[in-house]
Amino acid sequence: MRKLITPSSVPDKVRVGSTDYSNAVRANELLIAGYDASSTNNKPKLKFPGYGTESIKEIIRLLANGCCGYCGQRVQGIETVVVEHFRPKAKLLFQASPFSPYKVKDPVLNRGRVVTCEYGYFEFGDDLRNMIPACSA
Repeated sequence: MRKLITPSSVPDKVRVGSTDYSNAVRANELLIAGYDASSTNNKPKLKFPGYGTESIKEIIRLLANGCCGYCGQRVQGIETVVVEHFRPKAKLLFQASPFSPYKVKDPVLNRGRVVTCEYGYFEFGDDLRNMIPACSA
């Protein structure tokens, strides 16, 4: 993996602590609060507006000097940069333990079992520090 460069100026949509960023996290928290995994299969789709525009994708592309964060291949301006995340924003699988940051019913009895968290690190979905520019290959 390539070393990523932190840009000097960051748009509000991907700057932690900004109003745009906080509003997006809050909207996703409301979607999750209304979701009951045991009663429905209609899992709400979270919204991550932070990296949807080409201007922000250009900033993400520059994090690795215009190259793919994994293979180092140059990502040309015409190509659409694929945005990957260090911490997954969707489903997360982890082993239950009393020290887990996620609430698990009876962590002592479930110790060692793989537990599913339907929404991983969703609060970092629009955080520029959690994004990796990648090629489509």
